[in-house]
Amino acid sequence: EAHPRLNDEITAEQFFEEEHVVVSQWQSRKSLLNADDIVDLDKRKIKYRASGVLEMLPIICGSEYIGLMPESMINLFNNTYHV
Repeated sequence: EAHPRLNDEITAEQFFEEEHVVVSQWQSRKSLLNADDIVDLDKRKIKYRASGVLEMLPIICGSEYIGLMPESMINLFNNTYHV
């Protein structure tokens, strides 16, 4: 099932308007990716912090949240989680 507001490609503005699921480093309570990796990434509206990509998938699948993950994981689990 497609996201209600987004297509396969989105603008930076659309990306930052959405609510996000992120993979966190639990010991520091920070995201694995940050503004050092991608400019302005810290401006995301983070709604859920997952311990790993596999925890992100059912959250994203069952909501309108979005998240960043390796394309290989998307391809591997696309049929199971419809991401």
